[in-house]
Amino acid sequence: MFGDAYTDGQMIAAAMEYGKSRLNQAQRGKGLGDILRPVLADPSNSLRIISGRGLYKYAGGRPSYETVSCPLLGTLIEWDLALSDGKDDMDGLELRAP
Repeated sequence: MFGDAYTDGQMIAAAMEYGKSRLNQAQRGKGLGDILRPVLADPSNSLRIISGRGLYKYAGGRPSYETVSCPLLGTLIEWDLALSDGKDDMDGLELRAP
């Protein structure tokens, strides 16, 4: 499905939208919806994924992608999540700022 004509940023964006992996392995690409789910909980939340020469961003309710000059051999995922009143909606865990 994916070929050399696509940039790494485009590949990440396609994987986020369609749940595919460039490795064409059935077990890959299944958790991408889970990665984005906490970001969708609050409009001020954001997500960045860097892999190879690709950078994918989801911020302000909008996805975007670009090519970075220095490749990352691997994948880095960064969430920026707003915390409200010290409580987390997941499993009743309490989060406190230092």
